[in-house]
Amino acid sequence: MHKFEVEYRATAADVLDTLRDGGLGWDSSVATYSTVRQGLVAESMLYVADRFAPGLSRGAAGVVPAERVPASDGVVRVEPQWDAAAWDKKLAAFQAQPPSDDLKALGELLALQWLDDDLEEVVIFKDMVYDGPISASTSFIFEIMDAAKARDLDQYAVARAAESFALLYTDAPLLAWPLLVCVLLYHLPPETPVSYVLTEHAHQLEVSSDEGAKEYLDNYWLSSAEGLVSQAGILGRLFSVLASFDSKLGREFWFARAAEALGRLDAVNADKEQYSTKARGDVLETLVDALLRTEEPELSVLQKNFRTSEEEIDVVLTNGLTHPFWTAQSSAYMFVECKNWGSPVGVKELRVFESKMRDRGAVCKIGIFVAMGGFAETALERLKVPQRDLGVIFAVTGDDLRELVTKKTRLTEWLRTEGAIRALGK
Repeated sequence: MHKFEVEYRATAADVLDTLRDGGLGWDSSVATYSTVRQGLVAESMLYVADRFAPGLSRGAAGVVPAERVPASDGVVRVEPQWDAAAWDKKLAAFQAQPPSDDLKALGELLALQWLDDDLEEVVIFKDMVYDGPISASTSFIFEIMDAAKARDLDQYAVARAAESFALLYTDAPLLAWPLLVCVLLYHLPPETPVSYVLTEHAHQLEVSSDEGAKEYLDNYWLSSAEGLVSQAGILGRLFSVLASFDSKLGREFWFARAAEALGRLDAVNADKEQYSTKARGDVLETLVDALLRTEEPELSVLQKNFRTSEEEIDVVLTNGLTHPFWTAQSSAYMFVECKNWGSPVGVKELRVFESKMRDRGAVCKIGIFVAMGGFAETALERLKVPQRDLGVIFAVTGDDLRELVTKKTRLTEWLRTEGAIRALGK
């Protein structure tokens, strides 16, 4: 027996916030899962159930009315006919299911088992050993399918998610672990107590006093947080690389990050007394950064918080957009200004931003002003002024950002349509 316990205690909501802040929240989990999803074993199970045991497969599609087949012994047997075309449609429908459906089914199963006092272990988690892979074997999948079926969940969606996580855990355990934890916690009641027991590890390091235990715990979470941030950074770079080969893939990831940032932004703006003005501004810039990265590689962030002795520009973008609307502006760079204010931005702030562009008019003729609280009517009327001899400034509100994230609309597409109409003075 140990003389003391070393344990981290929190709620499901607290841990989810930590994961989200590290870039590994629910939307990022869905985006990541969508790129690694595999289902060979799950599809095989679905095929076997549908082809040979239709009673085990809900809504068997490949079975048509039975055919009476006389045997050599004179006994007439009834055998179902196999409709391959119907099966192909069913398989295609299964493969087209949204990745989020898989994770929701898996998350519900994990949460139900977690909350079941009669169960000592939760599927998948009980097979996780840091230095060993999870085998996506038939027996592993069968166990999970049985558990899902017993709770009236989509057993094949759960099987596919479990299979994919097992394969991901083999290749990248430090990534698979927090993502799976997120899937579980997302489906638990927010106030569910969660504890992480570190007693064994602490005693392996010969921690033998209360003071030593507190120091150990502080250091443990510091190193863990650094590791999590590192993993999130690696994931971000991975998707950036993938985006150069598959722009849709990279775009999905950054829209997921934007959705995470929007949720965080709503949280900090709802409790302004707890967060500084800078902290609230940083969260808005994170959201804008994610939306801008959906435009890569045509638009790329050259520098954030560009400072001189006189002023600061929140984001400087390199403009490589090829649509005629953008090439006609002849703007090598774009400037972005972000204001997370509760009140509308006025003419004064717009003039300051305009002066930053005017001082660099030869290379920057496009500005994007993002204001969560919107713009005063006088500021919107002012948008026409720089078009005389400088360029164009687009005004983007908090409602606009929310619509972009919700509909997964590219920022540049919105700017040259609805944004342009507003900039022209309507």
